[in-house]
Amino acid sequence: MANPIEHTPFRLRVGLRTGMAALKHPLHLDGLLEYLAYGDTGCRDAARQSVGQMLSHRDGIYQCSALAFGVTGEQGLGPAETYRVRALRQGELTSKKIKPTGRRGKYAKVQVAGGAAKRIFEPVRLVEAPFVVFDALGDATRVVDLIEAFCLFLGPDRELGLGEVGEVRVLALPEGIDRPGWVDEQGRLARTLPRPVYERQFGGVGQIMAGVSVHQGRFAAPYHEQTGRCEVVSPDRYRKIFF
Repeated sequence: MANPIEHTPFRLRVGLRTGMAALKHPLHLDGLLEYLAYGDTGCRDAARQSVGQMLSHRDGIYQCSALAFGVTGEQGLGPAETYRVRALRQGELTSKKIKPTGRRGKYAKVQVAGGAAKRIFEPVRLVEAPFVVFDALGDATRVVDLIEAFCLFLGPDRELGLGEVGEVRVLALPEGIDRPGWVDEQGRLARTLPRPVYERQFGGVGQIMAGVSVHQGRFAAPYHEQTGRCEVVSPDRYRKIFF
């Protein structure tokens, strides 16, 4: 599929009304859009086609970034914590799992006050920032329309009200970015790429820029033909963009 010529580079700045649960893996704009499009259409094929019309691609990968955190001089990026309440899971407090001395021995029997349905408080790590940011080369109007219509929260633990989405604004990308959505204005990697693609685009075999991680990962949706595990290069999960 050819890239539509009307696609332009843009930056999406999304306000956060509540802290967002800490991410285990970078959250990418293409994955978010496919998730929202699937919720809209109920059809995987239609969702993939919709994302292909909204975003341009390069070397088989969409030209859009993973989530970065937008910060200002008044409000930076900071940690926080909240709690979820849940019931004990079956087998969670068996004598096999609880050892009174750490390395030696175990309890013969564990009895929980309140019974098997006892509720416990479980900590949830948060990240607080005024905005999250995505860069892309694509159709900004369609992207914003989809997010405003269907995206109420970002990140995990949405049932706790975390990551509530506020105002969505489209901004111009800073000049001089030669791979919009793949790198930012500071030259940092902005999205996860399979290592072979990364090496083709950024200087050859074995050339890895600072501040990224190389690991085995599942490079999946919306690249369904590449669902196996492969070596990938990922950006910093807590990349910051200053406003």
